[in-house]
Amino acid sequence: MKYLLLLLLLGYLPTSSAQDMLDVCIDYHCENRQDITISHDEWQHILQPFQQQARSAAHERQQIRQAIGLFEQIVGSHTPTSNDLPENKGEDKTGQLDCIAESTNTRHYLQWLEKKDKLKWHRVNERVQRSPLFFDVHWGVKITDQSSRQAYVVDSWYGANGDMPDIQPLSQWLDKKL
Repeated sequence: MKYLLLLLLLGYLPTSSAQDMLDVCIDYHCENRQDITISHDEWQHILQPFQQQARSAAHERQQIRQAIGLFEQIVGSHTPTSNDLPENKGEDKTGQLDCIAESTNTRHYLQWLEKKDKLKWHRVNERVQRSPLFFDVHWGVKITDQSSRQAYVVDSWYGANGDMPDIQPLSQWLDKKL
């Protein structure tokens, strides 16, 4: 036991587990990423919406909305993404995210919740793309309601850092109805 303590003090053993690390996009197109360490207290804060088990898929979607907003707030306290404005309104600002970066981060957050068994009603799928016009490409994250098989899109691009994302049926999202 004293050898383990000595190795830890000398830096030969990791001081945090892999679950404490989070890899996030911090700019347009996710061209730059940053690994951040999330404290135990911060993880507990992110999980607050899941203190009660969801009574329905609709309830769980509300929990997801809250958790994604909390993820963004906490990640923003460690990165320049705290400057992220709605849509692309801060295009020239450090930390501004476009829909590519937003959907990449949101998918990582959802996968983390799924890995921690917080999602009972939904499964996380791939990112999805819509392009109603050639120049109007947009990305979100698809989740599937396990009981109804209804597909939904989680889209955090429309809000500022820490705002709760929109969640709507995939068919409506593809039709660009918000």
